[in-house]
Amino acid sequence: MHNTCITAPCVIVANHTSATNALVLLSTLRGRVVCLVARDWYEKPLWHSWMVQSESIPVDRFGVDTQWLRDCAQALHEGKSILIFPEGRVRKDGITDDFKPGFALLASFADVPVVPVTFCSRYTPLRHARLAMGLPLQPDRRKAMDSAYLQRFSQETREAVTANRALYPSLSYGATKAAMAHPVPSLKARDL
Repeated sequence: MHNTCITAPCVIVANHTSATNALVLLSTLRGRVVCLVARDWYEKPLWHSWMVQSESIPVDRFGVDTQWLRDCAQALHEGKSILIFPEGRVRKDGITDDFKPGFALLASFADVPVVPVTFCSRYTPLRHARLAMGLPLQPDRRKAMDSAYLQRFSQETREAVTANRALYPSLSYGATKAAMAHPVPSLKARDL
């Protein structure tokens, strides 16, 4: 996935395999994309100035926090896309945890598509991450307050993220064998 252009607001969800995932995706996705980030990471001195400069939106993952939802909705209204790692933590073993449904609530309320992105390999220095982008999924705005629907949509999105790994069938997680690049078309407004 090289310099994929996001030209219309959407919620981008990805599995979380490394602390550098956001850096890799934000440098790959051209367009106005901001990242939802755990407040405990947002406030770390090493990362804080970059988080502020990149307009990252903090969320308290250990308490009750609704400000992130308002901030993300405002960013979507301004034409930005939101990058979210709905597992809520890094998994280095290649297993994709259940997705927390907050991204589904946001996308439903804002009436924007969800774009599943998959890290098919772990990023390590001097080795490129293998990324795959799936087709956009459109949540049903009328069901934004239906918690059972949001859980189902969250699970369907997780399955789409997991299915993206099929784009690199020769890669097992952590494998050293190089896979051939799979061209991914740019995501344009007409695709949404």
